Amino acid sequence: MKKIAFFNIGCRTNISEIQRWINTLSNDFIIDFGNPDIVVLNTCMVTKNAERKSNYKIKTLLKNYPNSKIIVSGCLIDGNGIKDDFKSNKNIILIKNKDKFTKFYEILGIQNVAYRKKDSIEDFKTRYNILIQTGCNSKCSYCIIPNLRGKETSRNINEILEEVTFVLENGVKEIILTGTNIARYNYNGYNLVKLVDKILNIPLEFRLRISSIEPWDFNIELAKLTIEDKRLCPFFHIPIQSGSEKILRLMRRPFNLDFYKRLIYEIKSINEKIMLGTDIIVGFPSETKKDFEEIYRFFESQPIEHYHVFTYSHRKGSLIFNEMNDNISTEEKKRRLKILQELGKRKKINFIESIKHYEFSFIPEEKHGVYYTGKTENFIDIKVKSNFLRRDNIYYIKIKDKLEYPFYEATII
Repeated sequence: MKKIAFFNIGCRTNISEIQRWINTLSNDFIIDFGNPDIVVLNTCMVTKNAERKSNYKIKTLLKNYPNSKIIVSGCLIDGNGIKDDFKSNKNIILIKNKDKFTKFYEILGIQNVAYRKKDSIEDFKTRYNILIQTGCNSKCSYCIIPNLRGKETSRNINEILEEVTFVLENGVKEIILTGTNIARYNYNGYNLVKLVDKILNIPLEFRLRISSIEPWDFNIELAKLTIEDKRLCPFFHIPIQSGSEKILRLMRRPFNLDFYKRLIYEIKSINEKIMLGTDIIVGFPSETKKDFEEIYRFFESQPIEHYHVFTYSHRKGSLIFNEMNDNISTEEKKRRLKILQELGKRKKINFIESIKHYEFSFIPEEKHGVYYTGKTENFIDIKVKSNFLRRDNIYYIKIKDKLEYPFYEATII
C-alpha cells in the first residue's frame, strides 16, 4: 500500500482537481500526511502573492518530506514561476495543467481510472467542487489566466454526470460547479443552463451551487431556476472588478456600469433571497483618489452583498504590464481594500437582516465547541448549537441573532 498526501494553493478549480484525483485513486493508495511516499501540490500564480506562496510551499514540503517524491502541478508550472532550484531537484516531478489527468495517473501507475466508493461521508468535504470547464478566451488587461489555463475547453457531460452521481451516492449534499469561465460551458449542444437542468433531474436531495460567472455571460434563466427548483442555490458571484467606468475601460472589461446594474437588478427582481457576490480590484494603475470615491459610491448604492476585494497585482504576461506602471503604493492599495471590505460587511449584514424571517437550508460543515458551522443556500454563515448533526443531511433553520461577523446563530426547525 502506497501512502500519498495532497496540498493545494489556489482556486476552486484546483480544489476540484484534487478532489477528482483523490476519488479516482486505486486501492493501492491510502491518504497519509505523516510519512507519504508521494506528495502532490496543486499551485497558483495568478498574483505575485500566490506565486510566492506556491514556491514557499514547495520549499516546506521538501523540508518536511525529504524522502518523498513531490508532484508539483498547476499554474506555477505553466507560467514558469517555479524557482530554478526546484526544477532541477530530483525529488520533484512537474505536471502542466493540460496533462493533469493523464500524466498524474501514469506516474502513479493507475491504468483503470474509476471512481471508488468511500467508507463514509467523513472521507468527503461537505461541499464538493466539480470541474466542468477550463480555460478562458477573454482578454482582460490585468489577467494572466488565459496564458496559464489556455483556450476554453468544456468537459464531456457524461463525465460530469458520472462524478455528480458518484458524490451524491456517497452522501455529499452540496455540489459546486466550477471552472475558469463556467458560463462558456458548451458540449454537444449543452450549455450551462442545460447542464444545470440535467443535474437537477437527478431525484435526490442535494444543493447545487454555481461558481463565478462573468456579467456578459450570465443567463437570466439561472435566476429563474432558483424559484422553480429550490435545490439550485440562490447565490451568484458576478465579478465586476471596478465601479469606475474609466478603470473598466482600462481593464478591457466588455461592459459598462449601466449594463451591470441592469443585470443585477433583474436578478434581484426574480428572487429576493438571492445574495449577489462580486470581485473588486483596488489600486489599478492610474486609479486616483477621485476614481476610488466614485468606486465607493457605486458599490454603496448597489444590491451586492458579498465582496471579494483584492489589491491589484502587476503581472508579467498581462496585456497591461508593458503599457502602464504600477503607480499606486502598497499602503494606499491596502487602505482602499480595507474601506471596501468594511462596506461589504455592512451591506451583507443589512441584507441578512432584511430576509432573515425566511426559512433556510443548512448543511453542517465543521464542529467548533457547542456549535456546528455551515452555510445557507444563499451563502449566509451560520452557527447551530447542537450535540450532534449529520454532515450528510440537509437541515432547515430559522435565523436568530447576529454573532461575531460573519456568523448568525440559527435554530433547527
